[in-house]
Amino acid sequence: MAIGKLIVVCLSGGKFTTNADGTLSYSGGDAHATSLTLDTKFDDFKSEIADMWKYDLHSLTIRYFLPNNKRTLITISSDKDIRRFLEFHEDSASADVYVITPTPPPPSDATSMPCSRSSHTMPNEPVSPVDAPSGFVPDEPASPVDAPLDSHPDAEDTMQHNTPGISSWMNCITGIGQTFNTRRELHDALDKFSLAHGFLYTLKNSDGRRFCARCKADGCPWFFIAPKLSTTKLFRIKKMNDTHTCGVGSKRRHASRKLVASIVKEKLRDTPTYKPQEMIDDIRRDLGIELNYAQAYGGIAAALEELQGSHRKAYNQLPLLCEKILETNPGSAAVLNTKEDSSFHRIFVAFRASLHGFQNGCRPLLFLDCVPLKSKYREELFTAAALDGNDGIFLVAFAIVDVLSDDNWHWFLEQLKTVLSTSLEITFVAGMNKELSESLGSIFPNCFHGYCLHQLTESLKNKFKGSFTQEVVRVLISEFHGATHAPTAEGFKKCIETIKNISHEAYEWVLQNEPEHWANAFFKGLRYNHLKSSVAESFYEWVSDLPAMPITQVIETTRRKMMEFIYTCKMDSDRWSSRLTPKAEENLQRSLVNSRSLEVIFSPGSIFKVRDNLGIINIVSLDNWDCSCREWQINGLPCSHAAAAIELVGKNVYDYCYRYFTTEAFRVTYSESINPIPALDVSIQRESSSVHVHPPCIPRLNSSSLLRSRQLLNSFSLLWHEHDELCLYTAMAAKKIIAICQSGGDFVTNKDGSLSYNGGEAYAIDIDHQTRLSDFKSEIAEMFNFSSDNMSIKYFLPGNKKTLITISKDKDLQRMLNFLSDSATVDVFIISEEAAARNVSNLPASRSSRTTVSEAAVPMVAPVGAAVEMTNAIDQVDMDIPDDFPLDCTPISIVDEKNHHRAAQQWENTITGVDQRFSSFSEFREALHKYSIAHGFAYRDLKGQFSHEARRFMINDFYAAAHAPKLEGFQRSAENIKGISPEAYNWVIQSEPEHWANAFFGGARYNHMTSNFGQPFYSWVSEAHELPITQMIDVLRGKMMESIYKHRVDSNQWMTRLTPCNEEKLQKETEMARSLQVLLTHGSIFEVRGESIDIVDIDHWDCSCKGWQLTGLPCCHAIAVFECIGRSPYDYCSRYFTTESFRLTYAESIHPVPNVDKPAQDESPEAAVTVTPPPTKRPPGRPKMKQAESVDIIKRQLQCSKCKGLGHNKKTCKEL
Repeated sequence: MAIGKLIVVCLSGGKFTTNADGTLSYSGGDAHATSLTLDTKFDDFKSEIADMWKYDLHSLTIRYFLPNNKRTLITISSDKDIRRFLEFHEDSASADVYVITPTPPPPSDATSMPCSRSSHTMPNEPVSPVDAPSGFVPDEPASPVDAPLDSHPDAEDTMQHNTPGISSWMNCITGIGQTFNTRRELHDALDKFSLAHGFLYTLKNSDGRRFCARCKADGCPWFFIAPKLSTTKLFRIKKMNDTHTCGVGSKRRHASRKLVASIVKEKLRDTPTYKPQEMIDDIRRDLGIELNYAQAYGGIAAALEELQGSHRKAYNQLPLLCEKILETNPGSAAVLNTKEDSSFHRIFVAFRASLHGFQNGCRPLLFLDCVPLKSKYREELFTAAALDGNDGIFLVAFAIVDVLSDDNWHWFLEQLKTVLSTSLEITFVAGMNKELSESLGSIFPNCFHGYCLHQLTESLKNKFKGSFTQEVVRVLISEFHGATHAPTAEGFKKCIETIKNISHEAYEWVLQNEPEHWANAFFKGLRYNHLKSSVAESFYEWVSDLPAMPITQVIETTRRKMMEFIYTCKMDSDRWSSRLTPKAEENLQRSLVNSRSLEVIFSPGSIFKVRDNLGIINIVSLDNWDCSCREWQINGLPCSHAAAAIELVGKNVYDYCYRYFTTEAFRVTYSESINPIPALDVSIQRESSSVHVHPPCIPRLNSSSLLRSRQLLNSFSLLWHEHDELCLYTAMAAKKIIAICQSGGDFVTNKDGSLSYNGGEAYAIDIDHQTRLSDFKSEIAEMFNFSSDNMSIKYFLPGNKKTLITISKDKDLQRMLNFLSDSATVDVFIISEEAAARNVSNLPASRSSRTTVSEAAVPMVAPVGAAVEMTNAIDQVDMDIPDDFPLDCTPISIVDEKNHHRAAQQWENTITGVDQRFSSFSEFREALHKYSIAHGFAYRDLKGQFSHEARRFMINDFYAAAHAPKLEGFQRSAENIKGISPEAYNWVIQSEPEHWANAFFGGARYNHMTSNFGQPFYSWVSEAHELPITQMIDVLRGKMMESIYKHRVDSNQWMTRLTPCNEEKLQKETEMARSLQVLLTHGSIFEVRGESIDIVDIDHWDCSCKGWQLTGLPCCHAIAVFECIGRSPYDYCSRYFTTESFRLTYAESIHPVPNVDKPAQDESPEAAVTVTPPPTKRPPGRPKMKQAESVDIIKRQLQCSKCKGLGHNKKTCKEL
C-alpha cells in the first residue's frame, strides 16, 4: 500500500463458515470500498460505514483478520486500533473488514455466524478450534481424552440405526473363553463394546498378568476377568457377568485417544494428509461420536506413530539404512555423523544414479538450497540440485542436519566434493553469504559462486521498504532485474543509471553487492541464464507438503520420489524424435525465426558481421562459438546472429549447440536407475550393531538466534518458505509479536484437564522486548475500559493449556516473549477483580498458586505391607486360575526404610530350605511373597513343566519358524519359543535349521514341509497289507495304473495353461496384486508397496518376500509388476505346474502283468529261484494297523494331580 494509506473492503450481510482446517470464510452479503490513512479517526470511519448500509451508528461492530490468520476476528473500537490495523496490513494493497450488527440472522444460518476469537457463542461450531499443542510428543504415552456424544440419551436406538459402525461393535466381547492376541487388542475391543452398548467401565486390579474390568456405575454387577495365558501374550476371558443393572445405553459415548487411533489407522495408510477436521466429520457421520480438535489431533498422531514408527527410534535405524543404501545401490554414498553423546548430527546421501547422471549428462551447474522439515526435532534438508537438458530439476545429493549452521554447510560441501570426481569447473548458485563463499573457495578452488537473484531481490525490497511507495519499489526491482540479465556492460550500466536517477542510495547498494557474482555482464561462470537457487521449487513444495514423519521415512520417501522421476523422464525421452530436448528445440527454433530478418556481411574466415533491423552490428565467431551479444555464451544455444551466420555458410545449426541440450545427453542423464531398498524391520534388533543414535538435542531459539541462522544463506532473510511453520514473519524479524487480548469470557475445564476460553471480546496489539508492562496494561485498560490497577494479565505456555501464567512485572513480560519467540501471535487473557469475584469457580489459578487439579495431584506409593495384602486379595479372587499360571512379582519401591528393615527382619526366614513343610499351598505362596519382599527379588513359579496349551503354542511357533520365508520371521518365532522355554529354544537352534527352515534351506521343496503327504497311497497299502507280497505288489500296480489313466483322461479336459490347483493359487495372488502399488524403473528391479515394501527382480525370478522362490509361482508382488509392464504371469511360472508337464507326467502307461502264482509250463522246476521269507521276531503287543500320525496331531500327556509332573498319573506317582 502507499505510505499510510490502505484500501478497505467493507463487507456486511453475509455469513461465516468454518472450513475443514478450522479457518473461517465469509460468503454472501454486500461490499463497499473506502480508504484509510493514519489520520483517519475511528468515529469518522464508523460513521462512513453506517452511511453505507444505513445502520445504527451505535449498534454496529467492525472486525478484521490478521494477515495469515483466518481463525480469529479482531475488533476495531478506537483510533489506536485503526493505526494497528494499518500497521498489520502495511504490505497489502487492500484489506477486508466485516461489519456486524446485532440483528439476529435467520435460524438456518444461526450456526454459521462466528464472532471474535473469545466469543464462542455458537452451540455446535466454535470459531477457534483447539490447536494441537506445540509440545505434543507422540512417542510418549498420553492419557486418554474422552469426548461426550453431542446427543440426548433417549436417542440411543435411533443413533444405532444411523451409525452402522457402532452396531458392528456390539459383539466385540462375546463371553467366557474368548481369546485376544494382545492386551492392546483386548482394550480396544472393550472400548468399542462399551461405546456400542453405551456404558462406562473402569479397570480394577489390572496389570501385565490379568485384565479386570467392571461397569463404572455403582452397584452394577457387570464385570469380566481375563488372565494372561501362561508363557504367552494371549488373554482369555475366564470369568464374566454380562448383566447390567445401571441402564445400559443411558451413558454418553466416550472415545479414547487409542480408540480414535485404531479407527483412523486404515484411513491414514491411504491418505497420510488426513486432516483432524475431516476425521471429526467422518467419525460423527459414521459412528455418531463427537470429538474435539485436540482429540482428533492426538488420535491422528498416535495412529501415525503406529503406522510409521517412532520418530525417536528411527534415528537408531540410520546405521542400518546407510548399510542398505550401499548394499542395494553400489557406488552410492551414505555418510552418518553423530556427536560425542551419540546424538544425531547429520547424514549425507548421494545415489550412484544421480552422480552418474550429473557427471555424464548435466551441465556443471549446481544450486544449493535448504528447506526445514516438519518434525519435532526441527531438522533441515540441504540439497544440491542440477538441471537436465530439458531444464528439469535433477537432485544430485541431499543431507539432513540437526541445525542450520556454517559448519554443517561446510561438511555438506566436503561430502559433495568427495562424490563428484568431475574435473570440470562447477558453477554454484546459492545465497549471498561470506562463510558459504569461503567454504566453496576452499573446497572447490576452481568453482564460481553466483548469488541467488531471488534473495537479492528480497534484500533490496526490505532495504527500501517504507522509504518509497510500492510503485517506486516495483520500478527499482524491475531495473535491478534488467541489470542482472543484461548480457553486456552497456546494458548493465543503462539499468543502474535508471536506478541512480530514482535513488542514489539504491544505486550505491547495487554496486556494493558485488555485481561480479550476480550480473551476467561480469559473471565468469556458466549459469545458462538460471539466476535463482530456488529452481527446484516444485521439489521443495513437495517436501514441505510431506506430513511429519520419522527421519528414515523422509529419506526413503525422497528416494522413491527420485526413482519415480528418473523412470518418468526415461519413458518420456524414449518418445522424443528431435535431436535436442523439447525446450531446447523450442528456443533454437525461436532464434532461427529471428535470424531470417538479419543481414550477414560475408567473410571468407570464421568471423561474420551481422546487422539487425536497427542497424546494430554484432560480431559472430563460429570457431570460438562466440557472439558479441553474449547470448550464445550465456544460454549455450546459438543466438539469432549466430544462426544467421551458420545458415549462410551452409552448416547445420545443431552442430553448434552445447551437448547438454541433446536428447542423447538427456537419456544418458537418466540411464541409471535407483534400486529399491528393503524395508527396515523395527522388530528385529541387529546384535552385531554397536552404533546407537539418539535424537538431536534442539535448544529453544529466540528471535535473534533463529534470524541469525536464516542469515547463513540470506543476509536479509525474511521468509524462506511461507508454508513452513518455523519461518518468521516480517514483524518477527523485528522481534515483535501480535498479542490478541481477550476479556469478558469464562474458562471451562475440558475432559483432559485443559482449559478453553469462551465468550468475551478480542483486540490486537503488537509488543516487543522494549515494551514495558505499565504501557501494556495502559493500552489494555483503554481497550476494555478497565482500571489498570484492578486487572491481571495471564497466558498459557506453549503446549500447556492447563496452567495460566501471570504477568506481574516487566521480567514476566520478557519471559513470555522468549517462551513464545517461535510464534507470530500470542493469546493473553485479561481478568478484572470484579469478574473474578463474580465467577471464582471458573478461574484457574496461575502457576505459582498450584491449584489446578492436574498439578495438585501427588503420587503415592503403598507401604511394603500393603503389597502382601493386595496380593492375597488377588489370590482369593482368582483361586481357579490354572495351576501352570506363572506368578510374577515386580520389584517394590521402598519408601519407608525403617518399616522395610523391620519387615526384612520378620520375613527373611519365612523360607528356610529343603524339607520345609507347609500346611497348604496358600501358606507356601504367602511365605514366598514375604521372602521375596524381604530379600528384594522377583520370582517366577512354574508348577510342573508345560501345560498342553503351552506346548501347543510352542509347536505353532515352531511351525511358524519353519515356514517363515525370511530370517526376520524365523528369529521372531524362535524368540517366542525362547519366551516359553529356553530349553526348547536351544533345541530348535541345535536341530540344524538349514535342513528344515525355509529361511535357510538351499533346495527347492515348493513349500512342502512333511514327508507323509501321500495319503491316497497309504490307503492303498492299508487295503492290501494282509495279502501275500506278490498280490500286494499287484494291487499297488493296479492302483497306479488306474491313477495314471484317470489323470490322463482328466487332463485332456483342462483348458487352462496351468493345472487347476495352481491356476487357483495364481488367481488368488492376482486378486491380492490389485491393491499393490508398483514403483516403476527402466531396469529389471521394481519396488512394490502394500502392507510391506518388497523388491521384485523379474530377470532372476526373485522377490524379497521369497514367496516366488518357495512355491515356484509368481507372488502377488511379482504379478503386480507384470500387470504394470504388460507381461503375462504365466511366462514366469515353473514349468512343472503347467498342464503340458502334467500330461507328460502321465503320458506313459503301466502294462498288465501275467499271473505269477504258477510257473510257466516250459520252465523246469530246477530253473526256478527259490526265495524264502525273511527271519522275523514278533514284537510284543498287537501289530500296528495304521500309519504313523502326523506331527501336526498333538496328544495331551498325562499329568499327575499329586506332584503335577507329566507322563504319569496319581497311581503311578513315585513320590511319597
